[in-house]
Amino acid sequence: MSMKPMVPCKHPGCPELVPSGTKYCEAYKALRIEEVRSAASRGYGAEWRKASKRFLQVHPLCVRCMMQF
Repeated sequence: MSMKPMVPCKHPGCPELVPSGTKYCEAYKALRIEEVRSAASRGYGAEWRKASKRFLQVHPLCVRCMMQF
């Protein structure tokens, strides 16, 4: 059975290797807790996705792009 190779920690300058599918080593995982938690656990559930979709349909361009028109 082959295993996936270890990959470098995503924190800039960190030389540690972590298992494939893991972003950060133990030293930097605590600093990046918001990236590790799922979107739903951060409050972006079904209601937020519906509201976001409605907003983007009404406002397809960002404020800076709208200024050009």
